[in-house]
Amino acid sequence: MSSRKRKRKQKQKQQRKSSPSGKPSGKQVCGGAEPGDLIPSHDALEELTNDRDYKNIRKSADAGSVPTKLTGLAGLAILTPVAFFAALAVCVRVFVQPELIYHSFYRLIASAPRFQIGWAFCRESLTTVGGPLAYLYGFLSHCFYYPWVGTLILTLVAGLLWLVNRMLLKVTRAYDPPLLCYLYAIFLLAGAISYNHLLLVALSVLTALAVLVGYIWTIGASRPRAGMVFTVGLAVVFWGAGSAAILFGLLAAFYELTVRRRVILAGAFAASTLVVYYLSTVQFELPICFVQSMARSVDTR
Repeated sequence: MSSRKRKRKQKQKQQRKSSPSGKPSGKQVCGGAEPGDLIPSHDALEELTNDRDYKNIRKSADAGSVPTKLTGLAGLAILTPVAFFAALAVCVRVFVQPELIYHSFYRLIASAPRFQIGWAFCRESLTTVGGPLAYLYGFLSHCFYYPWVGTLILTLVAGLLWLVNRMLLKVTRAYDPPLLCYLYAIFLLAGAISYNHLLLVALSVLTALAVLVGYIWTIGASRPRAGMVFTVGLAVVFWGAGSAAILFGLLAAFYELTVRRRVILAGAFAASTLVVYYLSTVQFELPICFVQSMARSVDTR
């Protein structure tokens, strides 16, 4: 008798002694192997237990009852941004005091926003490259005269940046660290504390990212459709937010290169974005830097 058969018989005897009925114990694997051949390890038993737990969770979810652990995690995911932006609003109101930013225009803040009530200024804003965003920027900046309104504006813009960043990471299926989406809000708060009026930069980035999310949602797998949607998006951002179109075009090209793996389309997007910027600023001298253009138009009156 070989040593292998001898060991097998010894294992069978030990198992019969351990079980009162003389049958193999439940620790054996009965998937076609002989009794006593394979005994699962602790890791295998743990994986089997986890699989059963997962099935129980799925059954309870289908029945309408959500496990307590999952409910707690979902509640934590909702409460975290709410608590963060509530703390942000308190910091803006107590430490920044938005009315001080308003009184710093033309004194500490050189690039102060221009805004006038009336159809003439509104029409000029709508017919200028980047004018619509400059009009909104001027209106919101002058609302800083009221402390709580200024606090609400900064908190709302920071919250929209967080939301758009979350949506962008979701549609691109990118790595989603918890703190990444809060960086825009932290930078905006840091600029406000140092009395650098970054509202225009925040609105420009918000516009570019929002149009980028819309682009990713609507293109599908068709390359002609992607080119058409990109052209429309670039034109809209260029008219509405000026230089934010450069950010949108380069981000769309980066998305096509890294996620979709469409190298030719990515190169076409990047080249067209740079060509539009070159023609608008060098050849036709369009006021893509809309803050300075709006300031000059007001000063000449």
